[in-house]
Amino acid sequence: MNAPSTIHAKSYHLLSAGLDDGLRSPVDLFSWSVRGTVSGLVNHASYIANSRDARSCGAARTPTARRFGELVALDANPVARLLLGAQSQESLQLGWNRYNRKAPLAVDTEWTAEPEALRRQLRSGVDDDGFRRDTISACLEGLRESAARSKTPSARTLLAVWCALGEADRAVGDAIDCLYEEPAADMAASALWLGCSPRTLQRRLSRAGLNFSVLKQAVRIDVAGMLMRAPVAHSLTVIAQTAGFFDSAHFAHAWQQSCGLAPSAYRQLAADMHSLR
Repeated sequence: MNAPSTIHAKSYHLLSAGLDDGLRSPVDLFSWSVRGTVSGLVNHASYIANSRDARSCGAARTPTARRFGELVALDANPVARLLLGAQSQESLQLGWNRYNRKAPLAVDTEWTAEPEALRRQLRSGVDDDGFRRDTISACLEGLRESAARSKTPSARTLLAVWCALGEADRAVGDAIDCLYEEPAADMAASALWLGCSPRTLQRRLSRAGLNFSVLKQAVRIDVAGMLMRAPVAHSLTVIAQTAGFFDSAHFAHAWQQSCGLAPSAYRQLAADMHSLR
């Protein structure tokens, strides 16, 4: 049983996903990307359970850097988008380390430069082992390789992910595009824009493993993230309104759930990383 001090400890969802061999089909991957955008931190206990499953029958299946690279390219969470935008190793390490220190993670993993190594600070009651250290190392290598290959980021990340997965349902792609055009649109307005009934729209989304309200929230978070990473500074109130949130408090709550940071802390981290480009 977890110690009381670690009940609410979190891990980044990318780590847990890297250990999930069932996460392979385009539908599952896109659904994961949407859900991970809305709630990017998972209970640390879930990550531990996945690591145990990966080592079942005595056969360790540490995910490879390539696997993590594939996943991070599909990860629309603001943390992934921030780190993929790093233009140098120094910027990437700064982003990783400061995020680890500020987010409510069970393990603070610092990425040192000279000599390159990982220093892990555990919360009280959290254990560690070589398998999870190897998992983190593979994740960082995949992230570094992906950041080096990263091109100009799309302004509509989730739509780009949907297209990259090769999904042919144009109606779903159109629904995602509609939400980027009007992030505050409800189901009825989106269906009207698409020329179908709300029931038909929900049925098409369900086939893709999607729920309209979660997809809408993911799009709003992605829009807000793009604005907070932009060189031009926008007020948090303007960002909240542009992204379709009801008010600044609603936005701040959603953002904290998405990446474990307050919007102001995320924006400052983005500015600090940008200064190292």
